[in-house]
Amino acid sequence: MAVSDEIIVTGGKDTKVRVWLTADALCHSVHPCRHFHEFGEAQMEITQVLISPISNQRVYAGSLDKTCRVYDVPSKCLLKQIQTASAILLMRVDLPETYLYLACDNLNIYQVPIKEPNQKKTLTHRKRVTALTLSTDGTRLISGDAQGLIYVWLLSSEDIPLKTFELHKDKGAVTNLVAVERPLSLFGLTANMSAYDPSSIKPLQRQVTP
Repeated sequence: MAVSDEIIVTGGKDTKVRVWLTADALCHSVHPCRHFHEFGEAQMEITQVLISPISNQRVYAGSLDKTCRVYDVPSKCLLKQIQTASAILLMRVDLPETYLYLACDNLNIYQVPIKEPNQKKTLTHRKRVTALTLSTDGTRLISGDAQGLIYVWLLSSEDIPLKTFELHKDKGAVTNLVAVERPLSLFGLTANMSAYDPSSIKPLQRQVTP
């Protein structure tokens, strides 16, 4: 599932990708919420859906049928279909929406230029990829595998990991990765943190759409 301010996108084992309007999904009504549109081109299970980081109008859907499909929501059309050599397990798209990263069942991660999808760059794992994320500046890809290893790839360099971390090695698969900006304290800049007050961070509040 992927969520934005305007739409909610879901995909499942039924091979369908459904787009819901967030306002309709959050409204309190006795009538069941109906989806805005359903895309049904996939032949096998949908493994992940993404909303474009630039526009809510585009949706990406990866499938076990070895394809990633790009949909235009307003026109309800299939814009592009990207074929891979193996079932797609995980996906990420960078902020400029230039590259798509597809982690597949054959232990490879493909860096695919969205405008020229045939020009793939391959990053190879030794075990199945189980987690995937991009750094906040988009220069590094971080991936975790079934052995518990975490790889950091410098995307502008050769197809070998920049660093490998064994924090979870042989303790089970890495199930999630999140990249955040490094706090000042980890740079040793504690003097610049004198005004930092963690109590000033407001707790999350539930909002209900009337």
